[in-house]
Amino acid sequence: MTGVLRDAHEADLSTLVTKVDLKTELDLLKSALGTETALLRSDLNAESALLRSDLKSEITLVRSDLKTEIADTKYEILKWVLSAIGFQTIVVVGAIVALTKGLH
Repeated sequence: MTGVLRDAHEADLSTLVTKVDLKTELDLLKSALGTETALLRSDLNAESALLRSDLKSEITLVRSDLKTEIADTKYEILKWVLSAIGFQTIVVVGAIVALTKGLH
C-alpha cells in the first residue's frame, strides 16, 4: 500500500489533462468547425448560384426553341388554311361557271 501511495505521490501530474486543457481544445475545435461550416456554406452558395445561372440559360434556350417551333407551326397552319381556301375558291368558281354554262 505504501509503495502505491509513494508511486502516486511521485507521479508526474503535469501530463494529466486539466479542465483548462479540455476547454482550450474544445474552443479550438469549435473555431475550426465554425470555419469549416462557413467555407461549406460559401461553396454551397457559389454552387447554387452557378446552378441557377445554368438553369436560367437552359430555360432561355428552351423558350427560344419553343418560340421558333410555334412560329413554324403558325406558318404551316396558315399555309394549309390558305391552300384550303384557294382550293375551295376554285371549286366554287368552277361550280358557278358550270352552272352558268348549264343555264345557257
